[in-house]
Amino acid sequence: APFNVLVLLRQSSSGLSALESLYWSVSDPNSSAYGQFVDNERLAQLVAPAEEVTQQAYLWLVNAGATQIEFVSHNDTMRAVLPSTSVVSRLLRVGRLQLETYEHIKSR
Repeated sequence: APFNVLVLLRQSSSGLSALESLYWSVSDPNSSAYGQFVDNERLAQLVAPAEEVTQQAYLWLVNAGATQIEFVSHNDTMRAVLPSTSVVSRLLRVGRLQLETYEHIKSR
């Protein structure tokens, strides 16, 4: 049976450091940036993985037979449908992957 997956892409440590710095500066009443929150586009720039990582992940999904591949969130997550759970098992054996399963409460 088809298997829906979310692939979380690793962000660069510099982007995460910049995000943390931004968080503290807009949250600190003593900072000149206090209250100057950023929009989703700016957040996406901070947390987006390197283009090379994104391309590798996309090709990895395509080679695994995935369909309906799309980017979600701030371009740090991909959603796709794999043809079967056996493909997932095979991919876990070959790659540096960690599989987590979630079930939405309303889906039960």
